[in-house]
Amino acid sequence: MMLPSLIVAQAPHRFSKPVTEKTPTVWITSDTYKISPKNGNAMEGLLHAYWGEPLDRIRTKNHIWDSEKNEIRLSGARKEIISFQIVLPNVEKAELSFDAASEPDMVRAIEVFWEWNVSIDGVFIPDALVPAAGSKGWFPLSFSEDSMKERAVRVLWVDITIPEQTDPGDHVLPFTLTFGATKHTMKVLLTVYPFTIPDASSLIAECNSYGGIETAVPGMQAGTPEYWDFVRKVFILAHDHRGTLNILPYSQSGKWVHDIFIDTARYDAYMGPFLSGKAFEKTLRGPVPLTHQYLPINLTWPGDWTLYKTNKAAYEQQVKEGAQRLLRHLKAKGYNKTEWHLFMNNKKKWNICPWDMDEPMDRADYDGLAWFGHLFDAIKKMGPKIMVKPVYRIDIYKFWPSQISDINKILGPVTDLWNVELGSWEKEALLRYKKDGKKLWMYMPTKGEINMPLTDMRDWAWKSYQLKCDGFCFWSTTSMAPGRWEKPHAENRGSDQLFYSGAPFGKNEPWPSLRLKALRRGMYDHEYFTLLEEKQGRKAVENILEKWYFPGNTNWWETPERWDAVRAEVARAIAQTMEKTKK
Repeated sequence: MMLPSLIVAQAPHRFSKPVTEKTPTVWITSDTYKISPKNGNAMEGLLHAYWGEPLDRIRTKNHIWDSEKNEIRLSGARKEIISFQIVLPNVEKAELSFDAASEPDMVRAIEVFWEWNVSIDGVFIPDALVPAAGSKGWFPLSFSEDSMKERAVRVLWVDITIPEQTDPGDHVLPFTLTFGATKHTMKVLLTVYPFTIPDASSLIAECNSYGGIETAVPGMQAGTPEYWDFVRKVFILAHDHRGTLNILPYSQSGKWVHDIFIDTARYDAYMGPFLSGKAFEKTLRGPVPLTHQYLPINLTWPGDWTLYKTNKAAYEQQVKEGAQRLLRHLKAKGYNKTEWHLFMNNKKKWNICPWDMDEPMDRADYDGLAWFGHLFDAIKKMGPKIMVKPVYRIDIYKFWPSQISDINKILGPVTDLWNVELGSWEKEALLRYKKDGKKLWMYMPTKGEINMPLTDMRDWAWKSYQLKCDGFCFWSTTSMAPGRWEKPHAENRGSDQLFYSGAPFGKNEPWPSLRLKALRRGMYDHEYFTLLEEKQGRKAVENILEKWYFPGNTNWWETPERWDAVRAEVARAIAQTMEKTKK
């Protein structure tokens, strides 16, 4: 089921009441809402939030906020980042200050962002996040203007990291928000669960890239030290949100996006720290190596594609020898903790080959992929003890029942990882592959648009758990030209980016989006599911999810509160199991 668009959802809620004098001027919402800058309403309001309830309730009291007590109730595990949003009037400056004496380690790691609104079909929707200056819990805020003319509110995003050494139980974080002569005193009542989020993720979240990073800073050229410094920061930002940036090093035509694979010394210098995990040492997750990366192998490298038509055997020998040299090098450097994907992205529209090797559509495409798959299979068998073990990955857009027989027969024997578009997911056939030791991923090219609710992004990890996927692919994340701040790509509506460039603000660094934060929320949820499954079995998780999320109940998308309630129930089950184990 596709979620409704937020653009439709901006009309007044049919049960809403007008804002009154008693309505707070400052209020708090959870991390899975988008707040309209025009009126301060939850943009999810019309179609699937607060059925039968007045819309202004989100201001006075919601599942994390009590305006009468000025209290925010949050919960999380150790080594988890929990978030909330602060809605305040349309002011130019403000100051946010957390009491450092209350929880010094926690306060020291707090990050604050203010939300930038992006125009989608003329409607302004929050998505980009601008990091606030400040440190150690004190944040002076000065807001820049987006191109929106009518604004009622500003919205802040707050990230609180729960340190690993935090004691389970209740903690209090007082803070004040000041603007003009107005001062609001509030407190976070935080319940810390008695378990810890693991550093290594139980699910791969691929932040796929077909390039675009070179457009993030005016004048920056791909392959330059400036470019690779920016790329390094994107890798770390993705890692911080439990994702993996994966840049395909060549285009559909076979031209290089970046060619550092050809110079292995240069590749080791740039990529070695990420493949060893050293580049992530100072992050919350620590030195966890990259989960996976693309190999540069395709029709045009390491073989000379022009040789294919005249001497196919010689071409194949070039591919075998070049691929083996590369795989030996990766093994010798110790990059064996990373899964290496051979993904064929060449397409016939560029007159390079007679097949569409990415998203194959017919028997001829299957045959082309199978030919290279068998060639690659022979490469893998040449020296498994001295080479990293590569994975032959196929991204398939149409997987209809009428095609399954051909796909099974032609591609089944050579495919190691099936990355299948969710709309054509044939569950029983794919789960048979999984039983045979194949890996399963999904991708959803129409999910992740800016005009969709944030539960849409949270759902990637939930859907992956439901379908027993090993990972998922966000098809394009790095279309980062500075113009995207004002107007994302009209057709993709932002689904080709999860990062923004700080260049318009004088910062040559990537910044996150609300959707990236929501993806991280879903990844943490998946860790909860996995921890409970490890302790009680998968059925224990399914018993909770089946109450509303799995097929059979169409209200799975109803409200962010419902998502958080499920997460809390899973957390309680984990904690109860741990308590029983102690006894």
